[in-house]
Amino acid sequence: MLNWSSFKKYLFILLIFLAGFNQNCHYAPKIIPTSIESFEGYARINIKNSQILKSKIAFLFFREKGRIDILTPFGNAKAQILIFSNISYLIIPEKKVYWEGSTQEIMKVFLGFDLDLMEIKALLTGKWEEDLKRWEFFRNRENKIIGGRRENVFFEIKEFFKDTALPKIINFSYPEGYGKIKMLKIKFNQSIKSDVFSKSFVKYYQKKTLDEIIEML
Repeated sequence: MLNWSSFKKYLFILLIFLAGFNQNCHYAPKIIPTSIESFEGYARINIKNSQILKSKIAFLFFREKGRIDILTPFGNAKAQILIFSNISYLIIPEKKVYWEGSTQEIMKVFLGFDLDLMEIKALLTGKWEEDLKRWEFFRNRENKIIGGRRENVFFEIKEFFKDTALPKIINFSYPEGYGKIKMLKIKFNQSIKSDVFSKSFVKYYQKKTLDEIIEML
């Protein structure tokens, strides 16, 4: 007969499974809003350069702010990237430490090549604005952007979500390595919690150099 202790253990395992299942279900809306104020979701990312990174990420972008959580298998944030228009942060919550730098610097650590805020949003949503003049784009017969090049950085959209221009699988490469982003779920213009981009951690966490942060990852 199942006792209370065993029941709680099995319930905990079930909740973890259901949370992971929900995050791994592929979902994107059929109709993409014309005006995108925010978008959020989950993706899997694989990168191979001098290091190998395989992880699930959660992302949220709202106007001129962004957040990327690098998740553990249990769904907790192993590391966080907070992106603002003038400064960004790479945070390790468990160690209570952070590093601050430009968005380009932090994305070069994360992906292996630099991207600014507008480029990150465009890569994930497929909505490239005309003022992103650093890029040369490649289109298919339907005029969808299926790839791009910026100097020695390339990306290719291998698959779209069905009946949309939303990227589902994005391959990228640069001289030092290559990688893939597989979008699992994306939603647009959802309500945003007021503290999701809070900088309050700066008061309590210790500031580290980039080399020190990389050793902890």
